[in-house]
Amino acid sequence: MPGTEGTVFSERLRGVSAIRLSVLTDETTSPERQREANDRAASALGISFGEGDQRREAVDLDVSASKVSPWDRPELGVTSAGLLTPTRSTP
Repeated sequence: MPGTEGTVFSERLRGVSAIRLSVLTDETTSPERQREANDRAASALGISFGEGDQRREAVDLDVSASKVSPWDRPELGVTSAGLLTPTRSTP
């Protein structure tokens, strides 16, 4: 992470996995692919999203990125406001 060079973290960093999709259809596989990509990146960076019922994940489906800022998304906005607990179960 930029700006943390030489820093030794005593605990694993905590993060929130954010998944967003503009148009949700029955054939959509993008949320699963986004979740997998987020998990790979977090693992490489030593970031934990939590596990099971304690997983920190914001899933905003049918939410346009060009019309809704990240802070105004139904789930990510609430999570970003400081409520770093799961807002829904992982599908």
